[in-house]
Amino acid sequence: MNLPLLEESHQTHVGLRRAVNQDNMLVQLAQNEEQWQAKGSLFMVADGMGGHKGGEKASQLAIQQVPLVFGKMLEMGHDKALRRALLEANQEIHRRGKESADFYNMGTTATILLLNAKGAWVAHVGDSRVYRIREGIVEQLSYDHSYIWEVARIHNITPEEAARNGILSNKITRCLGPEPEVLVDLEGPHEILPGDIFLLCSDGLSNKVTEEEMGLACSHLDPEGAGEFLIDLANRRGGPDNITVVIAKVPGKSDEQPPLIKATMDQPSLIDHLFNWSWVLFLIAGACAIGGALICSFSDQIIKSYGFYLMGLSLFVASALSFYFSEKKNRTLLDPIIPQAAGPRIHRRKSFSAHEELGKLILDLESLLMGLGRQKFAVDPSWAERIEESRALWKEQKVVDSLIKARQMLHGTIEMIQKSTKQSQLFN
Repeated sequence: MNLPLLEESHQTHVGLRRAVNQDNMLVQLAQNEEQWQAKGSLFMVADGMGGHKGGEKASQLAIQQVPLVFGKMLEMGHDKALRRALLEANQEIHRRGKESADFYNMGTTATILLLNAKGAWVAHVGDSRVYRIREGIVEQLSYDHSYIWEVARIHNITPEEAARNGILSNKITRCLGPEPEVLVDLEGPHEILPGDIFLLCSDGLSNKVTEEEMGLACSHLDPEGAGEFLIDLANRRGGPDNITVVIAKVPGKSDEQPPLIKATMDQPSLIDHLFNWSWVLFLIAGACAIGGALICSFSDQIIKSYGFYLMGLSLFVASALSFYFSEKKNRTLLDPIIPQAAGPRIHRRKSFSAHEELGKLILDLESLLMGLGRQKFAVDPSWAERIEESRALWKEQKVVDSLIKARQMLHGTIEMIQKSTKQSQLFN
């Protein structure tokens, strides 16, 4: 694949509730064909944690260390260089954290997208995300290292189903910094097609904006406008966290009518299911053998009863061992030391209808205007006009023009809310 003239945008915002922005981001584009073939274009998002000073410092160190180490280790291969870059960044953040009380136990997520002539690689630790948007489909290329996602994987359900069943904790299970060693997820290469759009973001965006809304914005706005719009949308929903968005768009066009694909996660195979429940089968068989032994003993068939007793005992031992190894395998999924297999995995897929999502968005913005009016904000009369114009264009199936009007209205209201001392009245 020759060097594509990528369109890119990288934006970050402190949000409406935080005093300090602990997010950091990186974009390094290949400037010529030689760089594209040898190195590629590197994109990264890091979301820091560990107090105001610690979180900001950790994410900053990650952004500084990764490109330096990656560039030095390219002879190892792109995949190994990415992994090495994150491992060394982890060691540096951990070392700095031990040296200073202000930075003790600081950490950061680190999510990297590498686009090069061989495809798209994702290297990842934490719960920041990478998406690919193609033909009306939004695909999540990174796996959330969070408690709710780990529970969902073990129980073969989606994170949304886990939340409905009472698993509400979204605490991350893996990040750079707190521990001297960390497991890095490395997946790829994913194919790159003309028209593909890649989006990296911190959880300040993904917790407040749906994948369908990301797809709508990125597919119908230029990267700069899409990034600004998505940040405004997260702030419209309270902006409780820092928000970072990096978008890279491959030039060209793809098919207009996509197949309908429902949200999915990696599912265990039939062999996995049989392995997980084999201890039950051994237990039942052992109980049957003991029952046979009792029947034989009552029938004075002593030798047969000894045989059944021995068989039952063996099956009980097999059941115990099967249960032990099954649980050990499940715990391995949570173990940050044991590496996972790499590959171009898609962790979630969602289709979206641009017209349908835009209709929902217009209703949401109308609700925002009404809320502003009730809270006595100084609402610009032109905002209501823009919403009416947006709705009229939406009815005419002019999605791009309608979305631009809606974006203008939303951006104006968010700017006003940021400057107001009454913003807490709107979102609390």
